[in-house]
Order: sequence, then C-alpha cells, then structure tokens
Amino acid sequence: MKLSRILPLVGGAALAALAVGFEKPAQALTFNVYTSEAAFQAAVGPTQVEDFQSYAPQTFASGVPYSFTGFDFTSTPGTAPGSTAGIVPAGGAGSPNGSAYLGWGASGSGGGPSSIFTFAGPQAAFGFQYRNTDPTDSYNLTIAGSSFPNVLTFSSTGFIGVVATDGFFSVADLAYGASGGINDPAGIDNVYTATTAVGSVPFDIPGGATIPAIGSLLALGAMRKARKSLASKAIAN
Repeated sequence: MKLSRILPLVGGAALAALAVGFEKPAQALTFNVYTSEAAFQAAVGPTQVEDFQSYAPQTFASGVPYSFTGFDFTSTPGTAPGSTAGIVPAGGAGSPNGSAYLGWGASGSGGGPSSIFTFAGPQAAFGFQYRNTDPTDSYNLTIAGSSFPNVLTFSSTGFIGVVATDGFFSVADLAYGASGGINDPAGIDNVYTATTAVGSVPFDIPGGATIPAIGSLLALGAMRKARKSLASKAIAN
C-alpha cells in the first residue's frame, strides 16, 4: 500500500482518538457538606459573598430572576398563599444574624416557596447562613442530582455549605419538603459561592487531556511503523 494511502487512515485514527479523548464521562458529583461556617471557609478558600445589605425591602415577583453577587435567584410560591421570597429588612424574625436578608413567611397556611439559584458560572462551592422559625416546615437542597434534606433546621440559626470535590455545578434548588399550619418566617443570608475549592480537582483536568495525548502518540507510532515497512519493501525490491 502506498504511503499516500496510509497517511489519511492514520490521520483519521488520530482524529478519532482525539474526539474520544475530549468526551467527558457522565458521573455524579461527590460533595463534602459543612454545618460550620468557619470549616467551610477553610475548605473553600476565596469566595464571593452576598449579604443583601444594598437592596431595598421588596417582595419578588413569582418566576422572575433577580440578580445578586454570583447568582440569579428565582422564587415561586409554595402551598401557602403569597409565600414568594423577597428582601426583608433588618430585625425580621427570619434573619440569621439580625441584618437584612433574603426571606419569606407569615403569609398563610401551607409550605414556603421553591427557589432556584442560577450561578454566574460553574461553581465548586455554595453555602449560606439560615434561620427557620416554623416547626412544621422543612426545606431540601438539591444540586446536580444530589439531595440534602432538611437543611433549614427549625428554631435554629445555622449554616449549610456544600463543596464539590470532583467537578462543578451551575444550579441549586432550595424547596420545602414538608409543611403544615402557618408558613412562619425563614430566611438566608451571607450566601457564599466559589469557582474553586482547596483540594478540589476538576475531573476533566488533567485526566481529560491525557487520553488525547496518548491517542496522538499511538498515531505517531503507527505512521513511523508504516514508513519503516515501506522502506523495507523498497530495499527488498
């Protein structure tokens, strides 16, 4: 076979190897969960923080995204009438720390809102302070298919933070899981986002680059072998 015929075949094999190498395997993310704000900060390193202090008190329109530092926030009412979230002024019953916060509640019988955080870019970490004054309501956090149940503990001011150790996520969903009676105040504050985390390794780097490199080496070896074979045949003839 002529070298001019072999080279396109080898080149095609190299391209195929490159294409396979750049395919990212589907996999669920692995998360570390923190209930200590200090431990979360130590694990994450540099973060963006939204404290809601620069916004006027307001009730959000249902299904409309509102932009904050590092994310857009969209809320839809739960089973309690008018239970859409909004900015609550300092001193509200649902404030985790006494300052202005993102909250909801005291709006009627039933559960609180469902809220979606759409991040400005791929995130490795997400966390926030919270307070929940309702004994019958629970809220679940879902990120990249992983569920973290009852993250807003009743009658407690606390913190919840999650760190992906092997990839990134772009959306988080906070929704009530159980409800009953009046939807009493609850809220979150000091929302942390981070694009990297200390000790976290993106699963597509450098592993994703290794396969194309191997494919290229194999293709180069095949080309050299083809040249040697043709040269040997030419000498023999």
